[in-house]
Amino acid sequence: RREYISPPPPRPVVAPVPIKPALPPPNLVLKGVLMLGGTKIAILEGKYWTFQGSKKVQKKVKKKGYSLGQIVGDFELTYIDKSSVTLDDNKGRVVQLRLAKRSPEKIIHRDGTAFFHKNKKYDPRKFKATPVKNRPIRSTTAKRITKPTASAPAPAPAPVFRISGAKTRAPAAVHISGR
Repeated sequence: RREYISPPPPRPVVAPVPIKPALPPPNLVLKGVLMLGGTKIAILEGKYWTFQGSKKVQKKVKKKGYSLGQIVGDFELTYIDKSSVTLDDNKGRVVQLRLAKRSPEKIIHRDGTAFFHKNKKYDPRKFKATPVKNRPIRSTTAKRITKPTASAPAPAPAPVFRISGAKTRAPAAVHISGR
């Protein structure tokens, strides 16, 4: 006699899972980093890719401030430093964004004060201020300068000193505008 051996179970048919093509990396720029106590916030601008159905769609960054763990497109913010941010898509791709440098026209010159300046070798005579983009508009027509009339201006009223214990006079009924 032989022991009964059950026939092998039929193999389940697994439908092949369509593999989504990898999205291109986001086109983001790190504009700034806020570090407030234990909270770190990265300020991002630019565009990122997502799937809408089966199509790739490029979207703009809606909100600018992202904290650790938040997701931008397919990427998650995993690390925020004072000058860089790391995005990871958990599929092996990592994107590191460095803080964007300002163009020479947009640099903010910080003068400091008379008592303190970050640059110890700072010489204000060598410093050239950034030109102002919107200068005030002045009319090209000559304005007439009116000379005061011959009558002398009214003398300024003498100050009234308060004497302790003396009665205070009621102020004169004069309108606030001085008329």
